[in-house]
Amino acid sequence: MTTTAPPQPPTWVPDDSSKLCEQCRTEFSFTTRRHHCRGCGKLFCASCVNNLIELPTSWRLKGPQKVCANCFQLYSQASWNTENNTEIMGEGTLLAQYYVRDKSLVFKSLLKGAGRRKPPQKYFVLTSVPSKSEDLILAMTASESDLLTTEAHKKQFSEIMLLLNKHPFILPTYSAEYVLEKKYSFTVRDFSPQGSIRDRVHKQSKPTEDFYVKYKSRTGSPLDAKTQIPYVGRQVLEALVFLKSLGFPFPHLHASNIIVHNKTVKLTDLESSLLGLSPLYLDYLSPQTETNNKPTAEVTCFGHVLFQLAMGFPLGLQSFHEFATRLHAPIYEVLCLIFGAASGGDTPAVTLRDLLKNNYFASIPIKEDCYSNVPQRDQLSKGAKLLLKRARDHVKNMIQESASKREESAPNGGPGSPVLSPVIPRAGGAAAEGGGASGSGISAGPTAADYNDPKYQGIDPSDPLHPLNREKAALRAKQARTKTRRKTAAPSGASTASSTSTSASSTSSGSSSLASSAEKRPVSTAPTARPVSLAVTPAAPTGGPAPPTGGPPPPTGGPAPPSGGPAAANLPAPQEGRNALLDSIRNPNNMKKLKK
Repeated sequence: MTTTAPPQPPTWVPDDSSKLCEQCRTEFSFTTRRHHCRGCGKLFCASCVNNLIELPTSWRLKGPQKVCANCFQLYSQASWNTENNTEIMGEGTLLAQYYVRDKSLVFKSLLKGAGRRKPPQKYFVLTSVPSKSEDLILAMTASESDLLTTEAHKKQFSEIMLLLNKHPFILPTYSAEYVLEKKYSFTVRDFSPQGSIRDRVHKQSKPTEDFYVKYKSRTGSPLDAKTQIPYVGRQVLEALVFLKSLGFPFPHLHASNIIVHNKTVKLTDLESSLLGLSPLYLDYLSPQTETNNKPTAEVTCFGHVLFQLAMGFPLGLQSFHEFATRLHAPIYEVLCLIFGAASGGDTPAVTLRDLLKNNYFASIPIKEDCYSNVPQRDQLSKGAKLLLKRARDHVKNMIQESASKREESAPNGGPGSPVLSPVIPRAGGAAAEGGGASGSGISAGPTAADYNDPKYQGIDPSDPLHPLNREKAALRAKQARTKTRRKTAAPSGASTASSTSTSASSTSSGSSSLASSAEKRPVSTAPTARPVSLAVTPAAPTGGPAPPTGGPPPPTGGPAPPSGGPAAANLPAPQEGRNALLDSIRNPNNMKKLKK
């Protein structure tokens, strides 16, 4: 049974129209709140309106909406919510169905909430007609740039995407097309039920769940630093080196687009670079010049992924040195190579090939051949090479614009890049102490005598991987973060101090001007007006009982009232009838008369 989509959403009933839930008849209270069903507009409690479903696009409601059980059953069977009629999925889904109409593919399901990018990016599980198995996924992504504008660009987009299939650590793409009129790309590739490497970190058994549901907890479980992380890192580096040899920029590397596929890991979502999408780690990337020795975007992203695999959570704005004592020594060494060049200097930045030659990754054997059967840059057409060059220029411009915005928003005109550059640990011995308490401010760190401990014999005191140097680096990183916070708060404090000094100077100048004006006035011999006191001393009433006497005496001492000057001159003269009026009000006999 199917229904026709109503042209307008239902009208909500007023909040005070019912005191009971429509379904369980629970009375609403301060703790049991009212909730409107988006399907029928009636009032329910939270437990009875916890069903989520897409509603017709004509209602202009974004994303799944909460409905009651009856509406959920009704709208699940509605004609606009079936795979044959995709009004609810929007125009993009209609394009996706139009795209697969001649490819022997059938829509199986929509992966709602898949990926960190919300619509118009969507993922669909497809079924191949001959095999009838869910082994393909269709990714529909909207472009965010003007890199693809002509029919030639469409052909070059397909050429590049299909050429990448021949590398063993890149997820194969069976079809890739771009729709110029709607600025959508459609890519069909293998569907891996094992999910991404981030799913492994968060131990997700259902990779197809909503992105923000799966990763609601920011912290996961680290992978094994001796077996799993170097194995994953070796394969990711092999894929990145291959992309670099083709001139393909990929600043979009993160743990969610590294797919676990048949006991290996493979990169996916490579079309993001050709569509001009914004990278996840854009705010952490630094523009490269001939003199600043900054790491490439791919190297920086790899460092973030490596840290997340080792610690179970993203690095963010923290310095990795704060976790020096918790990181596996070889991983800490690699992070020093990556982020050590983030602060610039004379040391050349580490490259992808340098990381691949590092013993932590090079010692891991792989069975796949990454060099003999992979395509070369010469196999690309001239137009495809030009498109890749435009993509590289677009990435450079995005990084430069992001860095410029960070510098503009940084306090005191300082560098606006996140605090990722490390505090290089000093060598052991006396040099390690630096300025002592006055220099580094770290009094609890290791001393020169600690390096002479017998358990550290045979370890070079100047080695950054020395346990004591790693401990010192963690302390220095925390100190650097504290200084950064203080510098960030300095402008507000400075402005407060300046405003205080300004007000003080204005007060002093004002008082001096009053004093000078008072000196110019002639001295008056008239009696000084007495200021009005808030404490009223009642006079003896003319009739009725006498007022009560006794009680605590009035307070004595304190500053004397001003006897002269401009402030006293402006006060009103005392009024004799004021006390009499107050006494009349307090007189109980008068109150009795008023009551009669």
